[in-house]
Amino acid sequence: MIVFKVNDIEHKILFWHRTTDTTWLSKNTIVKTFLHPGKRRFTEASIMVGDMTVGTGYSICHPSDNFSKKIGRKLALKDACDLAFVDKEGKSMAWQAYLEACKI
Repeated sequence: MIVFKVNDIEHKILFWHRTTDTTWLSKNTIVKTFLHPGKRRFTEASIMVGDMTVGTGYSICHPSDNFSKKIGRKLALKDACDLAFVDKEGKSMAWQAYLEACKI
């Protein structure tokens, strides 16, 4: 969990890396793209304020690609930031907190 503040409001970034069937993925997420049947690896990023989720993003690994947590986190976080923040300041603070916490 990554914690950061925007305008004195505490936000949290949470990541999940999962393997699931594409049927579950299309029914239980906002992802409504065509998916090849079978098991898929994906990353989910959520930005939360208190107990409320303000933005969620997903990145889905293509069956022919190698799963990478680092790439998945970045793609999912980009989508979550686009939903959670309308201003550049919020997005910037989220990315700054992510890059400090995930130094590689």
